[in-house]
Amino acid sequence: MLNKKGFTIAEVIVSFTMLTIILASVMTSTIFYRDKVKEEQIITKLVDFKNTITKVIYDDILSSDNRKIVSVERCIGTANCINFLDTENNSHTLKIIEITTTNSENVKGVYLSYDDTKYMLPDSDIGTGEERVCDFIGGFNIDDYAENNLHLYTVKASFKHKDLDRKYDIMLTITNYD
Repeated sequence: MLNKKGFTIAEVIVSFTMLTIILASVMTSTIFYRDKVKEEQIITKLVDFKNTITKVIYDDILSSDNRKIVSVERCIGTANCINFLDTENNSHTLKIIEITTTNSENVKGVYLSYDDTKYMLPDSDIGTGEERVCDFIGGFNIDDYAENNLHLYTVKASFKHKDLDRKYDIMLTITNYD
């Protein structure tokens, strides 16, 4: 009599095929969720950067009850720099800076500088020029709206990460009542 305790070749092939299908679906799901986690980490860094810059500028602008912004103007000759002028004739400069050499203070990359304090754009230190992973799109856009006693300035700077579908904006809205 033959011993019938083993598997037939057909059962081994079917089992191997089912195991391969299960492993392939698990790997696909793992890769998908790994990419989603990476994307969420990038978004978190960009939103944190945007919120930090916005908070620093608004805290400075709103720090004094007596002081208010009376004008927002481009720096002469560049779209990458703007000046906020307040009622005490203080000028606050916001500019996009690209640092191309590394020294003890800075790393290569793109920075947003507000009154000489630099904030590095996340993932802008990788590559140069067109190869940069994250970079600003153009310079600052300034909209100036005035009606009756209200003067409204809107300043916007857009930046984009190559791994994401959309751009992000740092948008500042400053109102001034005459």
